[in-house]
Amino acid sequence: MRYSKLVYGLCLICFLFTACVSKDSYEELEATLADTRAQLEQKNSQINELKSKLKHLEEELRQSEENRKQLQQDLSGLQAQTRELENTNLQLRQRLTGLGIELEKKDSMVLQKEDVIKQHNESKHALETKLQALQSQIDQREQKIKNQEATLAKLENTKSRIETKIKQLESQLESRETRINEQDKTIKDLQNTKRQIETDLKKQIKSDQIKLEEMEGKLKVTFIDKILFDSGSVRINKNGQELLLTLAQTLRENQNQNIIIQGHTDNVEIGPDLRKFYPTNWELSASRSTTVLRHLVESAGIAPERCVASAYSYYKPVASNQSEEGRKQNRRIEIILVPER
Repeated sequence: MRYSKLVYGLCLICFLFTACVSKDSYEELEATLADTRAQLEQKNSQINELKSKLKHLEEELRQSEENRKQLQQDLSGLQAQTRELENTNLQLRQRLTGLGIELEKKDSMVLQKEDVIKQHNESKHALETKLQALQSQIDQREQKIKNQEATLAKLENTKSRIETKIKQLESQLESRETRINEQDKTIKDLQNTKRQIETDLKKQIKSDQIKLEEMEGKLKVTFIDKILFDSGSVRINKNGQELLLTLAQTLRENQNQNIIIQGHTDNVEIGPDLRKFYPTNWELSASRSTTVLRHLVESAGIAPERCVASAYSYYKPVASNQSEEGRKQNRRIEIILVPER
C-alpha cells in the first residue's frame, strides 16, 4: 500500500509539472518519470518476489511451527522416555551391581568348577589312557582268541580227519586181520593138504614121480612122465587113476580150494599114428588136462565148479628139451590148488 501511494504521488507531481514547466523540463521530467517507472516496476517486481518469498517463509514458518509443536511433543515424549530410561538405567545399574556381585560369585564357582573339571579331565585322560591300554589288550586277546579259534578249528578238522583216518585204518586193519586170518587159515589148510598129500603119496614123492611145491600161497602137485599116461596116450593108466583117487580124498576135504589142471609136453613132434587125432602138442596137452579133470569130477566126486583145465604144449618147460631127462621132466601134469579169495 505504501508503494502504491508513492506511485500515485509521483504521477500527480509529474502532471502538475507538465502543466506549468517548459518543454525541456517536461522532457526531462518525462525521462525521469520513465526512469522512475522503470525503477517502480523493478521495485514492484522485487516486492512481488519478496511477497512470494514472504509467503514461502510464512509457509515455512507455519510448517516450522507445526514441526516445533511436533518436536515439542516428541521432546515431551523423549523426556518421558528419558525419565523412564533413567529409571530403567538406575534399575539396570542396581541390577548390574547385583549381577556383578553374583558374577563374582559365579566366577568363584566357575574357578572351582574349572578346578574340578581340570581334575576330572586329568582323571578322564588317565582313564582314557588306561582304557586305550585295556582296549589294546582286549584287541590282542580277541586276536589271540581268533587265532586260537582258527587253530582249534584246524585242530578239530585235523582231529576229524585223523578220526576218519583211524576209522579207515581200523577198518583196513580189521579187514587185514580178517584177510590175515583167512590167509592163516588158507595157509593152514594148504599145509594140512600138503601134509596129507605127503602122507598119502609118500612113496611117489620119495621116488620123484610126484613133486609138491608151495608158491605164493598156492600148492602145486606135479605128476612126472608116465605116472599118469603111457607114452603117446591120453588115457589115464590104472596106477594114475588110483593116485588121482587118493589125491581126490584130500581135495574133497578142502572145499575152499580151486583146482587148476595144466597139461605140458616136450617139444618132440606127434608121431604119425597120433597126428590124425592130435595134430600138435597143444591138442595132446589139452586132452590130457581135460581127461584128468573129468576123472576127478566123474570118478572122484570133485565139484566141477572148482576145476579149470588148461594146456601149454611145450611152451613152459621146466628143463631143457635137449636131453631125454629134460624132456621127461617137461612131460607132466600140474595140479595147482588155489585158495578161494
